[in-house]
Amino acid sequence: MTHRVHKTEKEIQEELHAIYQDQRGEMPNLRELDPMRSSQFRRVIIRVIGALAVLSLVSWSGFMLWTRGIFHTQKTLETSINGPREIRAGEETAFTIRYANTGAVPMAALEMKLNLPPDFTLVSAQPQATREKTWTLGSLTPGSDGAILLSGVFHSQVPSTSTLQAFFTYRPANFSSEFQDIQTATININQSVLEVAVTGPPKTLSGDDVIYTINVQNTSRASVEGATVILLSPNDFLLTKAEPAPTAPDVSVWNVPTLESGQLFAITLRGRYTASANGEQKMEARVSFLKDGVNLAQANATAITDVIGSTVAFHLVLNGSTEDRSENLGDTLHVSVDYKNTSDEVLSDVLFTLTLNPIGAKELPVVWDPTSLGGGIQKGNVITWNKTAVPDFARLAPDATGVFDLRIPLVESLDQSRMTDHFSLKLSVSFARVGSITKKHTIETSPMMVTLNSNLSTTAEARYYTTDGEAAGSGPLPPKVDATTSYRIVWFLTNTLHPLKETVVTTTLPSHVTWINRTETAYGTVSFDEPTRVVTWRVQELPANLGTASATFDISITPKTHDVGSFVKLINATSVETIDVITQARLTRSMESLTTELPTDQEAAGKGIVVE
Repeated sequence: MTHRVHKTEKEIQEELHAIYQDQRGEMPNLRELDPMRSSQFRRVIIRVIGALAVLSLVSWSGFMLWTRGIFHTQKTLETSINGPREIRAGEETAFTIRYANTGAVPMAALEMKLNLPPDFTLVSAQPQATREKTWTLGSLTPGSDGAILLSGVFHSQVPSTSTLQAFFTYRPANFSSEFQDIQTATININQSVLEVAVTGPPKTLSGDDVIYTINVQNTSRASVEGATVILLSPNDFLLTKAEPAPTAPDVSVWNVPTLESGQLFAITLRGRYTASANGEQKMEARVSFLKDGVNLAQANATAITDVIGSTVAFHLVLNGSTEDRSENLGDTLHVSVDYKNTSDEVLSDVLFTLTLNPIGAKELPVVWDPTSLGGGIQKGNVITWNKTAVPDFARLAPDATGVFDLRIPLVESLDQSRMTDHFSLKLSVSFARVGSITKKHTIETSPMMVTLNSNLSTTAEARYYTTDGEAAGSGPLPPKVDATTSYRIVWFLTNTLHPLKETVVTTTLPSHVTWINRTETAYGTVSFDEPTRVVTWRVQELPANLGTASATFDISITPKTHDVGSFVKLINATSVETIDVITQARLTRSMESLTTELPTDQEAAGKGIVVE
């Protein structure tokens, strides 16, 4: 017979402790399943993370070693640009571009590209480039080197700086990637092979003939090409003759195709100072290289002349101005000539001459009226006042003064085949004796240019029928109360003299007029702004040979009872603004408002008054 042995709780706890205790004699947390498996998993994860970290570190280290060239403890390609860093513009200069393999392994696929500034002209290269500014140099063994010899000319502005750049690419034999090397040389151009000097009188009287000389010399050992001499003369200097003559008429510029080594190019200027010249006057000459249409300044020189004022003070004033002017056809030139004997001596046989000189072999666009020439005598394009016209001019006393006022009307329309659209006015005074000294002396003003503005004319029409008799409008004609009738508005611009730009034609629609979004024009655009009720025709450019341009837009009205028996206004007054491209003058025109009367529409004549 078996007896069940009853154990105390303490004995049970001791037995469980003996079964589950770990190697250190401690009880594990029995609430966690499989503690041994969890601990092993954690250790595996930690080891994987550590391995990845080590691998990443090795990879980055290798990358840094490769890209930063730590495996190459020295530079394998040595390059340089040898040559002067201070040069003279226009002088041929040599540069040597050197390269050497200083490494221990051969170098393959060596190539150099040359970047040159636009002001540098390459004269020669040894060896020749493989293709445009590129040299394919091939392989280079350890310790070997080479050079490219360049020769060229800087046609640069003085002073300035320019940059030469050599761009090398190569591949060491133990690498598959390309390496690069760049060499840059900065060149300072502070002098030029061209020198210039100006000589002239240190002192002169206004009106006296003077002579200036400009000398340009090539100081290099080789010839130079493309030199240009520019004269910057005072505003009050009148150039009467130049030897040799300028390259282009009316422009003080001389082009010198070639100057040999040491060659001198001389220009002689003859002229005189006008009545308004007084004090020190600066005559300046500038020599440049002309390259691709741009003048690159090389050197300049000046001569200072002290001009003593004349014995007669006089002025030419046109329409209130002493400056060049633009005028409209049909206007009148109001010319005023005033004078005063500012000397202490009597001036004998004084003669004033006003010359109107047309530009080109054409007639003046003026209408001569002998009664409005201020007492002057007209002969051709010249008006004179001598001692016959003005008795005081036989002996003009000190401090004597006077004024001539002239009116010279311009023609209403210009016949371009025989009339010029620009001309000059020049006033001169001469006298045979000053006191007891007999010497003819002549003094002139600077020419004053007059240019006619373009002959823009404008018209506006309202039509129901086109000029071909087709209906452009719709609805009853004559217009009826509470019925809608539409009309076409036509604007015309006629221009044949100068090109025009930024032309704007505008009008406003009365509140009772409805805009119909139907427009037509071959030039520019027609638009309508509803809030302001402004209709605008914009044309950016109108050529001189245009003839006539037009624009149309359609509108409609619905008359009311109070309109019966009257015409209805269709548009308000029209304004036109534009700019003459030649004179740069802003031209304005205006046109009256239009109604349903339609005076230019023969088909609709007499059908403009509103009926019931």
